[in-house]
Amino acid sequence: MVDPEPIVLADGELVLANRLTELAAQGYRLIITTGGTGLTPTDRTPEATTRVTEYLVPGIGEAMRAAGVVSTPLAALSREWPRCAAPPSS
Repeated sequence: MVDPEPIVLADGELVLANRLTELAAQGYRLIITTGGTGLTPTDRTPEATTRVTEYLVPGIGEAMRAAGVVSTPLAALSREWPRCAAPPSS
């Protein structure tokens, strides 16, 4: 299933975790989240994705931060936690 329209959600760990769960149940196989990875109390995207995924995918977050520091040294403070759900059973 491909949905080229972005879905914008308000801050909130449970709101995001619930929406990610709904999208997976609808058949989406790749869901990309952005934002919510800073250091403020409402930046909870990593925690929300952790609630609904199985394991960390090492390397991707580091690559994103490495690319980001070319534009701003603050990219090193980003808390990307690229994660993956278990593959669907056949």
